[in-house]
Amino acid sequence: MNKMHIQGQRQVWGLLLPFLFGMGVVALWYFNPIGTLFFPKCIVYTATGLHCFGCGSGRAVHALLHLDITTALRQNIFLVLTLPFILYEILRHYLGFFWEIKIRPFPLPKPILYSLPLILLIFVILRNLPYFPFTLLAPILE
Repeated sequence: MNKMHIQGQRQVWGLLLPFLFGMGVVALWYFNPIGTLFFPKCIVYTATGLHCFGCGSGRAVHALLHLDITTALRQNIFLVLTLPFILYEILRHYLGFFWEIKIRPFPLPKPILYSLPLILLIFVILRNLPYFPFTLLAPILE
């Protein structure tokens, strides 16, 4: 393939991906993942009964889209607190890859960046403890 063809494919995908992302956002706005068969169930929770770090993310985004911050935090506090950084990095990579627009990475201190896997592991352990106040970290299932 020549360079023009590859650039053309990038531009097509560069236009298609925001459309698909938008459709996902619209679906999450209209349909509450609680009790909807449209959204998949968490494989980790279904197989083990344990909440992974992503459990409640769909419900949290649904709540955020309806400006219900309290419910969003209750569903997945880790996602809600990190969502601005996640969206920034997605946008940065999208613009860089598809449109060759370079944006600097978010200036996250290296100790925090390197400790994220440990923070996620601690979050998963704490949200699965059956004791108050750790039960508040588990997502609302109904």
